[in-house]
Amino acid sequence: MKSLSLIIGALLLGTAVFAADFSSKSTDELLNMRGTMTTDQERNELHNELMIRQKTMTQEQLKKFNTYPPENRTKKYQNQGMGKGMGSGMGQGKGGGPNR
Repeated sequence: MKSLSLIIGALLLGTAVFAADFSSKSTDELLNMRGTMTTDQERNELHNELMIRQKTMTQEQLKKFNTYPPENRTKKYQNQGMGKGMGSGMGQGKGGGPNR
């Protein structure tokens, strides 16, 4: 039981070490990082930091912040959220609603 506690403690400590620290970066650097994060945790941390800084952004930074999707989006996420999927719902795109 004691060794399990030590292992869990070490894992939690290791996770904190690898967490991204965005507070030391400039707002422009953070805006340029949008779309390049690979893990959900990094994306959420970046988003939270940008939300905190939103009140102090210049008009140009706000425009870039509100642009979706970001220009530098990674290939993995390039077509997500763009409505380009084939869709395979119940009606399979054939108008299968009740009012045929």
